Amino acid sequence: MIHYHSMIFGKVATIINFLKRILEGNWLRVFILVILGFFSGLFESLGITIVIPFLSIIINKNSGGNDAISRYLKLFFDFLHIEMRLKWVLVIMVFAFILKALSFMLFSYIGTKITYGSEHRMRVKIFKKTVNATWPFLLKQKIGH
Repeated sequence: MIHYHSMIFGKVATIINFLKRILEGNWLRVFILVILGFFSGLFESLGITIVIPFLSIIINKNSGGNDAISRYLKLFFDFLHIEMRLKWVLVIMVFAFILKALSFMLFSYIGTKITYGSEHRMRVKIFKKTVNATWPFLLKQKIGH
Protein backbone atom coordinates (compact mmCIF):
# COMPACT_ATOMS: atom_id res chain seq x y z
CA MET A 1 0.00 0.00 0.00
CA ILE A 2 2.75 2.44 0.93
CA HIS A 3 4.70 1.53 -2.21
CA TYR A 4 1.63 2.26 -4.37
CA HIS A 5 1.23 5.76 -2.89
CA SER A 6 4.91 6.56 -3.36
CA MET A 7 4.62 5.48 -7.02
CA ILE A 8 1.67 7.83 -7.53
CA PHE A 9 3.46 10.74 -5.82
CA GLY A 10 6.56 9.99 -7.89
CA LYS A 11 4.54 10.14 -11.12
CA VAL A 12 2.81 13.35 -10.03
CA ALA A 13 6.19 14.89 -9.19
CA THR A 14 7.51 13.82 -12.61
CA ILE A 15 4.54 15.44 -14.34
CA ILE A 16 4.96 18.65 -12.32
CA ASN A 17 8.68 18.80 -13.16
CA PHE A 18 7.88 18.21 -16.83
CA LEU A 19 5.31 21.02 -16.82
CA LYS A 20 7.76 23.36 -15.09
CA ARG A 21 10.33 22.76 -17.81
CA ILE A 22 7.85 23.03 -20.68
CA LEU A 23 5.96 26.07 -19.36
CA GLU A 24 9.10 27.86 -18.26
CA GLY A 25 8.16 31.54 -18.14
CA ASN A 26 4.68 30.95 -19.59
CA TRP A 27 2.56 30.47 -16.48
CA LEU A 28 0.79 33.80 -16.97
CA ARG A 29 0.02 32.96 -20.59
CA VAL A 30 -1.37 29.56 -19.59
CA PHE A 31 -3.54 31.23 -16.95
CA ILE A 32 -4.82 33.66 -19.61
CA LEU A 33 -5.56 30.68 -21.87
CA VAL A 34 -7.67 29.10 -19.14
CA ILE A 35 -9.62 32.34 -18.65
CA LEU A 36 -10.06 32.80 -22.42
CA GLY A 37 -11.25 29.21 -22.76
CA PHE A 38 -13.85 29.82 -20.08
CA PHE A 39 -15.12 33.02 -21.70
CA SER A 40 -15.06 31.48 -25.17
CA GLY A 41 -17.34 28.70 -23.93
CA LEU A 42 -19.54 31.22 -22.14
CA PHE A 43 -19.97 33.37 -25.26
CA GLU A 44 -20.71 30.33 -27.41
CA SER A 45 -23.29 29.09 -24.92
CA LEU A 46 -24.89 32.52 -24.81
CA GLY A 47 -25.07 32.71 -28.60
CA ILE A 48 -26.59 29.24 -28.92
CA THR A 49 -28.98 29.87 -26.03
CA ILE A 50 -30.35 33.02 -27.65
CA VAL A 51 -31.34 30.98 -30.72
CA ILE A 52 -34.37 29.65 -28.78
CA PRO A 53 -35.97 33.08 -28.12
CA PHE A 54 -34.94 34.14 -31.63
CA LEU A 55 -36.87 31.24 -33.17
CA SER A 56 -39.72 31.78 -30.73
CA ILE A 57 -40.08 35.39 -31.92
CA ILE A 58 -40.02 34.30 -35.57
CA ILE A 59 -42.54 31.48 -35.13
CA ASN A 60 -44.94 33.07 -32.62
CA LYS A 61 -44.63 36.64 -33.93
CA ASN A 62 -44.56 37.91 -30.35
CA SER A 63 -41.93 38.92 -27.86
CA GLY A 64 -40.56 35.45 -27.18
CA GLY A 65 -41.70 32.19 -25.70
CA ASN A 66 -42.63 31.03 -22.25
CA ASP A 67 -39.44 29.07 -21.61
CA ALA A 68 -36.94 30.14 -18.96
CA ILE A 69 -34.37 31.39 -21.47
CA SER A 70 -36.90 33.67 -23.15
CA ARG A 71 -38.07 35.00 -19.79
CA TYR A 72 -34.52 35.81 -18.65
CA LEU A 73 -33.78 37.47 -21.97
CA LYS A 74 -36.98 39.49 -21.60
CA LEU A 75 -35.84 40.56 -18.11
CA PHE A 76 -32.48 41.59 -19.60
CA PHE A 77 -34.22 43.72 -22.24
CA ASP A 78 -36.53 45.23 -19.61
CA PHE A 79 -33.46 46.12 -17.55
CA LEU A 80 -32.01 47.94 -20.58
CA HIS A 81 -35.38 49.60 -21.29
CA ILE A 82 -35.45 48.10 -24.78
CA GLU A 83 -38.39 46.32 -26.34
CA MET A 84 -37.55 42.68 -27.11
CA ARG A 85 -37.70 42.62 -30.88
CA LEU A 86 -36.22 40.32 -33.47
CA LYS A 87 -33.48 42.73 -34.50
CA TRP A 88 -32.20 43.26 -30.93
CA VAL A 89 -32.17 39.53 -30.19
CA LEU A 90 -30.27 39.02 -33.44
CA VAL A 91 -27.80 41.78 -32.51
CA ILE A 92 -27.08 40.18 -29.13
CA MET A 93 -26.74 36.74 -30.71
CA VAL A 94 -24.30 38.00 -33.37
CA PHE A 95 -22.38 40.00 -30.75
CA ALA A 96 -21.99 36.87 -28.60
CA PHE A 97 -20.64 34.89 -31.56
CA ILE A 98 -18.25 37.72 -32.48
CA LEU A 99 -16.93 37.81 -28.90
CA LYS A 100 -16.52 34.03 -29.04
CA ALA A 101 -14.56 34.29 -32.31
CA LEU A 102 -12.32 37.06 -30.92
CA SER A 103 -11.58 35.10 -27.75
CA PHE A 104 -10.81 32.02 -29.87
CA MET A 105 -8.41 34.03 -32.07
CA LEU A 106 -6.63 35.41 -29.00
CA PHE A 107 -6.54 31.90 -27.51
CA SER A 108 -4.94 30.55 -30.69
CA TYR A 109 -2.41 33.39 -30.83
CA ILE A 110 -1.28 32.94 -27.23
CA GLY A 111 -1.14 29.16 -27.63
CA THR A 112 1.03 29.56 -30.72
CA LYS A 113 3.36 31.95 -28.89
CA ILE A 114 3.76 29.44 -26.06
CA THR A 115 4.48 26.61 -28.50
CA TYR A 116 6.96 28.65 -30.53
CA GLY A 117 8.77 29.89 -27.40
CA SER A 118 9.08 26.36 -26.00
CA GLU A 119 10.34 24.96 -29.31
CA HIS A 120 12.83 27.80 -29.70
CA ARG A 121 14.24 27.32 -26.20
CA MET A 122 14.53 23.57 -26.78
CA ARG A 123 16.32 24.05 -30.12
CA VAL A 124 18.77 26.53 -28.62
CA LYS A 125 19.47 24.19 -25.71
CA ILE A 126 20.06 21.19 -28.03
CA PHE A 127 22.24 23.25 -30.36
CA LYS A 128 24.41 24.51 -27.47
CA LYS A 129 24.82 21.00 -26.09
CA THR A 130 25.75 19.68 -29.54
CA VAL A 131 28.27 22.45 -30.19
CA ASN A 132 29.82 22.06 -26.73
CA ALA A 133 30.00 18.24 -26.88
CA THR A 134 33.40 16.62 -26.72
CA TRP A 135 34.89 14.87 -29.73
CA PRO A 136 35.04 11.41 -28.05
CA PHE A 137 31.35 11.68 -27.19
CA LEU A 138 30.47 12.59 -30.80
CA LEU A 139 32.50 9.64 -32.15
CA LYS A 140 30.39 7.22 -30.08
CA GLN A 141 27.12 8.50 -31.60
CA LYS A 142 25.57 6.39 -34.35
CA ILE A 143 24.32 8.93 -36.84
CA GLY A 144 22.06 7.62 -39.60
CA HIS A 145 21.18 4.29 -37.94
